[in-house]
Amino acid sequence: MRKFIVSIMSAAVLLSTSAAITGASAGPNPGIDFANMHGTIRDWKNDGNKALLIQGPGKQWYRAEFTNSCHALPFAEQIGFVTDGTNRIDRFSSIVVKGERCWFKSFAAVDAPTPKPKS
Repeated sequence: MRKFIVSIMSAAVLLSTSAAITGASAGPNPGIDFANMHGTIRDWKNDGNKALLIQGPGKQWYRAEFTNSCHALPFAEQIGFVTDGTNRIDRFSSIVVKGERCWFKSFAAVDAPTPKPKS
């Protein structure tokens, strides 16, 4: 089992890194290829405890919905992506958050999330 960690701190570094990887794929099984390479996962945001928004190559956003609630996700500063040796994030992947494994039930390309107003 392969997993890697993306933290809020490293996400900022990843955002400033210019990656020449075009590892996104569409079609019947959209996903992010070469997910274990630096710069492929550019950012992530929780969508409550039911889904995760992931920014991949080319600033494309994806929404991964979970099979069950991922209770620790709204409070997480870092998550681990589990690709099970495929180095691809898609509907068959999962994440680990504070020891809790959260399985994806769907994975689809979506529009960029709207920024929340600063308070």
